[in-house]
Amino acid sequence: MWATPEKVSHPVVEYWATNATDKMSKKASSTSYQIANYTSPHIHTVKIKNLRQNTTYSYRVGDSKQLGNRGWSSINRFKTEPAVTEHPFTFLAMADHGTSPNSTELVQTLLREMDASQYKLIIHSGDISYANGDQPIWDDWFQMVSQIAAIVPWQTAPGNHEQEHKTNFLAYRKRFTMPWKESSSEEPNMFHSFNYENVHFIALNSERSHFNSSSREYRWLEKDLQKVDRTKTPWVFTFFHTPWYCTNTAHLQEGAPMREGMEDLFFKYKVDIVFTGHVHAYERTVPIYKGVENPLGPVYITNGAGGTEEGLANTWIDKAPWTAFRQSDSWGIGLVKVYNATHLSYEFKESHENKVLDSVWIVRQRN
Repeated sequence: MWATPEKVSHPVVEYWATNATDKMSKKASSTSYQIANYTSPHIHTVKIKNLRQNTTYSYRVGDSKQLGNRGWSSINRFKTEPAVTEHPFTFLAMADHGTSPNSTELVQTLLREMDASQYKLIIHSGDISYANGDQPIWDDWFQMVSQIAAIVPWQTAPGNHEQEHKTNFLAYRKRFTMPWKESSSEEPNMFHSFNYENVHFIALNSERSHFNSSSREYRWLEKDLQKVDRTKTPWVFTFFHTPWYCTNTAHLQEGAPMREGMEDLFFKYKVDIVFTGHVHAYERTVPIYKGVENPLGPVYITNGAGGTEEGLANTWIDKAPWTAFRQSDSWGIGLVKVYNATHLSYEFKESHENKVLDSVWIVRQRN
């Protein structure tokens, strides 16, 4: 996906395996949207199929009718998923980003980690740009992260700030292309799933009022979990915005309706980790189910310390028995390294001095 301020007559992506001479191209579909007096850039989307696994591709986007190099982007590169899981498989987890100076500093952390950890993708648990109806902020946010998102998949779930004053997530729906069709979801970009290496990722929409078994999202989630092949993807992670288990006073218990509706599903199908945001602080739990420590339950990680201009949430209630670690002094990212079917390491790294503030090995017994 890319955007242009002017309409492009023939938007295409041109791509080639880095060591190959033959170039391929595919035309994009284009759209835009309008909110009040704002008209978005022209947003171009293309889906490329039949890429070779474990292959580095170069690509550029632009207008195929322009002569020479006029109208073309610079050349970027990405690497496709390997045929066999590489150990460790590394990815980053974050939420509540925005365009503040702290958000910018966090981007520098993401850039640094590209070399340090060589992560394969990013999951973003909602509250992305904090445009809040000021649509040019979306343009600023995409520009800010473009040097990362042009190379690494940036997978998102919607947060409350994507609602944007009752626009029904219009900008979010138009500006992102998540694999909702490929995972048989019925709501564009709002909930979906995908596999990467030995992990099944599930993105959910926590910004609704009904989560019981009659809801569309619940029915889809149950079917999706039933289809997971744990011999291929032994790890199952979910990510969404509003946390279920958190002891910060900010947004306390806002996730209770979703937890009451879906927690049994998570436990039945052995979800391993739940990544959320919303609370501008960081907290990790022990494995729990129904508010009680249980080795078969998920670990819940709340990390809304992505840099938002709203600041950190510094007020806590007493620690719960299931609280393993919490802090609200630093912004930061979650770094996950999946080593095999049963062992992974997790770190919370603050973005100012790149210090590890929390680390844990998560070990799961597989049947």
